Amino acid sequence: MCLLNFRSEKRKLKHCNALIITDRINLERGSEERFYLYDIPVLSETRISYKITPSRRTHFFTLFFLVMLSWSLTVLLAPLVGEIATSFGLSSEAEIGNISAIFLLIGGSLSFIWVGIEDRLSNHIQSSRKLLLIIATIIWSFGLFLTSISQNYSQLFSFQMVTAVGYAAITPLAFSMAMDLTPPKDRAKAFGLLDIAAMIGAGLGFLLSGLTVGIIPWPIPFAVIASFGLVLTGFVIDIKDPKRGIQEEELCEVISEGSHYNFRIDRKNLSSMLKNRTNLLVIIFNTILYVASGSITYYFIRMMVNDHAFSSSMAVLFFLMIFSSQTIGAMFWSRRADRKFSRKPDGKVKVLIESLVIGPGFLVLAFSLVFTINNTLMVGLFTVFLVIGAFLISGLISISFSILSDCNPPEMRTTIFSLNNLAQTLGRAMGILTMGALFIFYGEAYQWGFAVVGGIYFLSILFTLPLISSVPIELSRLNALLQERARRIQRTLPL
Repeated sequence: MCLLNFRSEKRKLKHCNALIITDRINLERGSEERFYLYDIPVLSETRISYKITPSRRTHFFTLFFLVMLSWSLTVLLAPLVGEIATSFGLSSEAEIGNISAIFLLIGGSLSFIWVGIEDRLSNHIQSSRKLLLIIATIIWSFGLFLTSISQNYSQLFSFQMVTAVGYAAITPLAFSMAMDLTPPKDRAKAFGLLDIAAMIGAGLGFLLSGLTVGIIPWPIPFAVIASFGLVLTGFVIDIKDPKRGIQEEELCEVISEGSHYNFRIDRKNLSSMLKNRTNLLVIIFNTILYVASGSITYYFIRMMVNDHAFSSSMAVLFFLMIFSSQTIGAMFWSRRADRKFSRKPDGKVKVLIESLVIGPGFLVLAFSLVFTINNTLMVGLFTVFLVIGAFLISGLISISFSILSDCNPPEMRTTIFSLNNLAQTLGRAMGILTMGALFIFYGEAYQWGFAVVGGIYFLSILFTLPLISSVPIELSRLNALLQERARRIQRTLPL
């Protein structure tokens, strides 16, 4: 940090990648305005970094498949609600939907317990995140096996809650490990890949349960995913838990020399995290976002069958086609966000706003069309509007996660990811419950409820605009904090 005379240095700062913060101080002779210059790190190709070796790529893609399978857990029930409700003699499909909503709430809430355990273990065990991921994967696999042998509604509910306990750990711990495998210049891309993993997982869940409705017994998809989970546990055991903070530009040199980043969460920095304006804005943004996307994803196949007379298999294939456009879009927008961020600190935020201004309108148009599968023209229009809309909004989650990662120190990321995951879970649960209520309100039709929640995307824009100013400030503060910590770590190294 250096003290400058702003007017005399104005020309020099015009093209500088820096942030100027004013601080008024009272002096004996009056008031004077001082300007402090905080350097913001420029992400260049020549920075010192911990190289991403082939083995670390393997570890990253093990996390990719773990996230993929864990997300399949959240949608396995959706295409089967009718069959399970009939099998258990329930009066309404909404009762099964309620299990999914509670599953998500339990999963989001318990993630904090997993994070707390990991923070305590990390003082004693280098591979604490890996150990907990192994335990969590075994728990949700066991819960799915029990789900597959449920004989009534009470058992189904109980065993799904066991599954939720294991599911709760995956997102915060896997995402935290992934960030210590990825340099800052590629973080949006890394989150884009993990977002694709989540989308593929949801597609896998829908594919297994949706295409087999009425063909094989409903418990089989649960047993299949449980088997995959146990197999994947063996690969998770082979992961090397990277050193925390190794990819930070300010820390990588001292950590590579053999030091450890031993800073942990305490009440003071936990309080600062919760008061962080950027964190609050992103978390509220994601809550609103998931009210829309969570309900649309969960009920999409049911809408196509119920409102547009698609068969279950055709609806699943249509759903997978939409997801394909989102996987392409997620990488496009993530790469665009990384490029923008390498030039300006608020680059990722501006990419978020671009997506939100254009994309949701196409979704509302698509869901407002009234048609059946026999109307080829309307099906074509619906497909075009939906594919364009899905592509345009596909990078929102990965970019918002990368903003949280950029604006929080390494020891806080697992916690902030957990808090963000809870916000997303609450949003998704509210979306599922809201869509169920709208389904009843509109005479057991999903379409108009979809149009209503599609418009909710526009509301989230209100929480992205303030990020244009808050993100650069948080980046400068974090840069100063990590530089100071690097100096403290350096002083502990042997000569």
